[in-house]
Amino acid sequence: MFLQLRSLKRRVHFPRDGVLYYPADPKDFAACRVRSLAGDFAHMHPAFFPKLAEKADKHGMTLPSWTVCLHNTRLRYQHPKACVQNALGDITHDNQCPVNDDIRDTMAALMRSVYQLAPLRTLQMESMNCMGFVHEYPHEKDGAGLTALEDFLLSLCFCPACMAKGRAAGVDMEHVRERVRADVKKYLALPRKAVPSQEFLTLEPNFFADDPNLMAFLRFAPKP
Repeated sequence: MFLQLRSLKRRVHFPRDGVLYYPADPKDFAACRVRSLAGDFAHMHPAFFPKLAEKADKHGMTLPSWTVCLHNTRLRYQHPKACVQNALGDITHDNQCPVNDDIRDTMAALMRSVYQLAPLRTLQMESMNCMGFVHEYPHEKDGAGLTALEDFLLSLCFCPACMAKGRAAGVDMEHVRERVRADVKKYLALPRKAVPSQEFLTLEPNFFADDPNLMAFLRFAPKP
């Protein structure tokens, strides 16, 4: 949603979600299994960004880009296995997992494609990560009042890509998933004040120091 105070057409604009605003060359994504889609604006105004760059240059201005990366609701049903999956097995349909190789290929192709669009000063990449449980959908209703500890545990990803790459890194992923699943169920059953969230915020990763596999998982970083 965009609030456009100076627009002569409308003050509040709801654009088409999860699409490109420029007519990308299909060749840019030819090698990708997950492909970006140009929206209506791109087809109606194919020369918008080159013209904008020209006018900006005349006024001594530079152009940054702004790209929402892994928060794409259009892709959620087309590629559910590429989305974040919590320890309970629930798929977060509008947050793609940065560990998934298909998603990584698409994001790299997108950045190359955007860079060719116009003389850009910067490439700003929003949500280039697992965003956390409470940010997963436009209107979240948790019904319980999640603590920071529960939010953290529900934000950990156990999608097929994370499971496979974690195992390859020597982490017992089945154990970690079961531990996180058990912790989520245990804490959700407690009164809110009984959840040791403040201790978690104080100790941070060391809160889980009793479990070497979980600690190894928290330190795990997938290779490019």
